[in-house]
Amino acid sequence: LKVHEIACSILEAVAEDDDLADEISSTVYEFLRLFCVNHPKNQRTLYTSSFLLLFARQLPDDQGAAQLLCAMFENNYDLCSGNNFQFLQQLVDTLMKHPAVTSRCMDCLTTLVVVDGAPVHGNQQQILQILVAEHGGCLQKMQNMTTLPRSERRQLCSVVELLCTCCTESTAHLA
Repeated sequence: LKVHEIACSILEAVAEDDDLADEISSTVYEFLRLFCVNHPKNQRTLYTSSFLLLFARQLPDDQGAAQLLCAMFENNYDLCSGNNFQFLQQLVDTLMKHPAVTSRCMDCLTTLVVVDGAPVHGNQQQILQILVAEHGGCLQKMQNMTTLPRSERRQLCSVVELLCTCCTESTAHLA
């Protein structure tokens, strides 16, 4: 039984209908989150590019995609260090384009760049490259941060936090 595939098909089907999405998506996302929590085999089962991009596209809707994504990658260094460039790009783009979802995107990105105190250098590098190459203008806004609207200041603070997280080294030597 591939119940996760059925659940993801439901998410894809209701994504086009706001009323249905409001009714069904949060329940389906909660099911998938529980399917993943502390279960590496199930985490890997949902780790497909089509599922990852589906969940990332639905982050702005706040139906539970962020919590699922965190549960998918939580404490799973192998998945976090996989080939995630397109997914990371989608998350960073969502962070930069939708200030309302900043905290949800940050939770996901933080889960992907440091696992149990160990940095995932590949993801850190990729996020830094994406920020510089595609969102350099945002970084330049920091010079005039005090004149920006509150939502943009919060977003820039999150970008600074993400930059710091991407520069995190292993905490193992601190123990």
